[in-house]
Amino acid sequence: KIYFCFIFPNKMFLIFIQSLFIIVFIIALIIGLGFGLYYSVMYIEEHTYAAKDKIEMIIQGILILHIYLLLRGMRIFVIVFSLISNLIFYNLLSSYPYILASNVNFIAGCVAAFINHFLFLQTTIANNYNALEIILYFIIFVWVVPFCFFLSLTANDDTFPVKGNIKRKTWIGRILERVKYAASK
Repeated sequence: KIYFCFIFPNKMFLIFIQSLFIIVFIIALIIGLGFGLYYSVMYIEEHTYAAKDKIEMIIQGILILHIYLLLRGMRIFVIVFSLISNLIFYNLLSSYPYILASNVNFIAGCVAAFINHFLFLQTTIANNYNALEIILYFIIFVWVVPFCFFLSLTANDDTFPVKGNIKRKTWIGRILERVKYAASK
């Protein structure tokens, strides 16, 4: 009994230190997210067309990462629906930064992202994925693209039309243009 009394206060101290570190970590995470959101919004507002290019690269990267989901054995329906959800948002890039919350494509993308959220939730719970994997799937495949466009809603207020009517080229179009240029040499 005497030995137990000497160990118990040490455990209480370790639990207190562990709880203190968890609280400090949560506070630092919240502050970091706040700074990240602030920086992202400022970047989108100041460098609108560069932000458009970055959002386009993010969407293309996520579309390519869907191959991982296929290799991981996720249901085809979930993968196809996630691709469609991201492609709906990709169509919004043609009018970027002039995106309105009342735009039909924006509303359709939000509804598709909402349904995509529940499809991923159902699939990951049914297949017993671990918590970290579920969080990463949600961040990468479900939330990143809609979040980029939600942050971009403020960008259309202060943006002047600079580029005019330049024909938009997708990454496939750029690759085909390079192949055509290389073949002409």
